[in-house]
Amino acid sequence: MAQVASCSARRETRLTCKDMVHGLLSELDDRNCWTPAEAAGHDRPYRMQHLLSRARCDEQRMPDAAAGWAIGRFSAGQDGGDAVLVVDETADEKSSEGCAGASRQYSGTVGGTALCQVAVTLTYAAPAGPALVNRVLYLPEGWAADEERRELARGPRRDHVRDGTAAGGTAAAARARAGRPGRVRRRRRGLRRP
Repeated sequence: MAQVASCSARRETRLTCKDMVHGLLSELDDRNCWTPAEAAGHDRPYRMQHLLSRARCDEQRMPDAAAGWAIGRFSAGQDGGDAVLVVDETADEKSSEGCAGASRQYSGTVGGTALCQVAVTLTYAAPAGPALVNRVLYLPEGWAADEERRELARGPRRDHVRDGTAAGGTAAAARARAGRPGRVRRRRRGLRRP
């Protein structure tokens, strides 16, 4: 947790974040705000809910710091050529059009056209293990053009909007510029694009 401590100014936020991570990594039957809170000894889930919805922290720098730590740990003492950056596009079915990026599109996971949200992730796969190092929400053209809709759904700003291919390429390029080793491999799961 020391690597991400500087991402939030308040001590309480850092402690709740630590409790949330420990709860998510433990063997719980369910993973919502209640179960990690109970595992951490909290009476109610309010601190966890506050962390996820209202706490002030640098939410862009936090995953980058965690990814940098994971890559450093998994690549220590190993040849960088053994690592692979895996770009993965996955569609998840949604129940509401209010979810950022949700639109009717084909999903192999569902087996047809459905209301889906597409995430593009970048995973660093090394012999010592894998680590999720970046993620980008794919926004269809209708979402990308509608600033008010993005704001209501708390979606990404227009300058963060990319198509799935560009999102993975941008993430991989950012890792390469940062001196992170690895070849890039694409994997599409649950998607079919024309």
